[in-house]
Amino acid sequence: QTLHQPEHTAHDGVERRLSRRLAGRCWPQAFQLQQKMTPSPSSIERFQIELEFVQSLANADYLAHLAQTLHLVGTPDFKRYIAYLQYWRRPEYAKHVMFPHCLRILELLQDEIFCDALKDSRYVEFLKEQQYLHWLHRSNPVYQGVPPAAMSSTPAHLASRGSR
Repeated sequence: QTLHQPEHTAHDGVERRLSRRLAGRCWPQAFQLQQKMTPSPSSIERFQIELEFVQSLANADYLAHLAQTLHLVGTPDFKRYIAYLQYWRRPEYAKHVMFPHCLRILELLQDEIFCDALKDSRYVEFLKEQQYLHWLHRSNPVYQGVPPAAMSSTPAHLASRGSR
């Protein structure tokens, strides 16, 4: 079964990678070569590149780098690229994602308030703490929306604390 790939856009990063590869060569030759080459990555290559970028959004330090150092977050080009990548939230694509936080971050990057908050290092630390706490407690039924009364019994190590 093949996945329907969204139309090729100029925002997929291939042109930028090509330019970086050619930057080490003599500029006039590199420019001519770049003009002759029409970068059209295969569907598999584009899928892998976009998946890697989407999953990197789960890294709060990378988000801070995009917002604070590169000043990309909030720019019109970045907004268009994030809007384009929203297809990753559909089930047929999301099943390939290993870090589910990235899908929520992908959604939040469309919010101006969230984008502005990423420029504050304290907010980035808060985001990292929340991700860690989610990871730490992800298997606890209380944090999965299961009411405490539905739990079969109190774990022994917690029950022994109450008797001290």
